[in-house]
Amino acid sequence: MTTQEKITKKRKISIYAIPGLTCEEFNKIIPRKYLEIDEIKSIVARYFSIPFYNLDIKSRKREIVEKRQIAHYLAKIHTAESLANIGKAIGNKDHATVLNSSKTVNNMIDTDSTMININSRFVIVINELEVMIKNRKKKK
Repeated sequence: MTTQEKITKKRKISIYAIPGLTCEEFNKIIPRKYLEIDEIKSIVARYFSIPFYNLDIKSRKREIVEKRQIAHYLAKIHTAESLANIGKAIGNKDHATVLNSSKTVNNMIDTDSTMININSRFVIVINELEVMIKNRKKKK
C-alpha cells in the first residue's frame, strides 16, 4: 500500500478544500470523464495562491518550477492528453520535461513529508471528482 493510499484511507477531504473552487466551476468539471489541463492548472494555482499565468512563465525560480512540476505530474495522471500536449499547455515545455517533472514529483513524494501532504490533498480531491463522474455515468 502506497503512502497516498494510507493517507486517503485515514481522512477524506471535500472538493471544497481547494480554496476558490466554486460550485459552478465544479459542475463544469463533473460531466466529463477526464479533467482538462486548464482545470489542473487552476486547481494548482488556487492551492498555492499564485496567479494562473505563473505556471506558464519561463522562470527557473524554485518556487515556480516546483508548482509547474506538480501541475505536470497531476496532468499526466488525470488527463487523457499526451506528454507533448501537457508540456505545451503548461509552461510551453517538451514531453521530456513533463516526464522528468513526473519523476521528480514522485521522488519528492517519497522523501518529503510536506510534499506527501500536498499530494495527498490533490489526490483526494481529484479522486472524489473521478468517482462522482463514474457515478453519474452509471445513473444514465
